[in-house]
Amino acid sequence: MSQIKIKTSFIDYWLAFAVSIQSPLIILQQILVDILGMEIESTTKYRVILTAFPMLVAIILGFYRNKRLFLITYSFSFIILLYNFCLFPQNNEYIISEAIRFTLPVVIPSCLCLICLRDICFFEKVLYYISWLTFCLAIFYALNFLLGKISFLGYNMSFSYGLLLPMVSLYSRRKRFSVLASFVLLILVLALGSRGAAVAFIFYVILDIILFNKKYIPLFVLVLLAFILIIPLFFSLLEEYGISSRTLMLLLNGEISQDSGRSDIHEMVINPLMKNPV
Repeated sequence: MSQIKIKTSFIDYWLAFAVSIQSPLIILQQILVDILGMEIESTTKYRVILTAFPMLVAIILGFYRNKRLFLITYSFSFIILLYNFCLFPQNNEYIISEAIRFTLPVVIPSCLCLICLRDICFFEKVLYYISWLTFCLAIFYALNFLLGKISFLGYNMSFSYGLLLPMVSLYSRRKRFSVLASFVLLILVLALGSRGAAVAFIFYVILDIILFNKKYIPLFVLVLLAFILIIPLFFSLLEEYGISSRTLMLLLNGEISQDSGRSDIHEMVINPLMKNPV
C-alpha cells in the first residue's frame, strides 16, 4: 500500500515539476543571452532540450494515468492542425515552427498534466519552490544590470511574463519573506518588463485583499499612494543606470491603458477569424 502511495505521489510531483519549469528556464535564457552573450537561437535549443526531458516523462506518466484524455485531446489537435496545414498553406511556416515545437510538445501536455493531478496542491507546492529558484535567477539578472554588465535594450516581455507565476505563487503563500519577494519581482517587472504582467499581478493582489484580507485594504491603499508619489523618483533612479522603463513612462504620462496598436490588429483579424473559426 505504501509503495503504491509513493509511486502515485511521485507521478503528481513530476507532473507539477514539468509544468512549472518554464519560469526559471525563461529567466535562465535571458541570463545566457544578455550576460553571457550567447546567441538567442542557441539558448532556445538549450531551453527546448531542458524542457523536453521532464515533459516527455510527464507525458508518459500523464498518459499512464488518463489515456482517454490524451488520446482525445491530441486527436482533435492533429485534426485542427492538419486542416489548417492543408487549407491555409500560407500558415505552414508558423505551424511548423510554433505548433510542432511548442504547442504539441509543451503547451497542450502542460494543460493535460495539470488536469491529471490528483490535487492542485501538488502544483502549488512545486511551483512555490521553483518560484524561489526563479527569484534567485531574477535577482542575479538585476544585479548585473546595476553593475553595468548588461545594456538596456528596451522592455523585456519574456522576462516579465516569466516572473508572473512566481510572483503569484510567492504572494499566495502569505509568508512575510515570500510576499516581500513577490513585490521585489514586481519592481523588476516595472523596471525592465511589460506592464501586462504587472497589471495581472496587481489585479490578483487586489482581488485577494478584497475577498480574503479586507483588514489590509487601508495598508494597501497607503502603499499604493506612496508608490504613486515616488514613481518620478524611481524613474529618475532607473535612468541613472541607463534603464528607461516603458511601463513607468506610460504611468507618468497617464497612458497606462494604451493598447499599442492592438485594437487595430483585432479589427484587422476579426473578419478572417469569423470566416474560418477552426
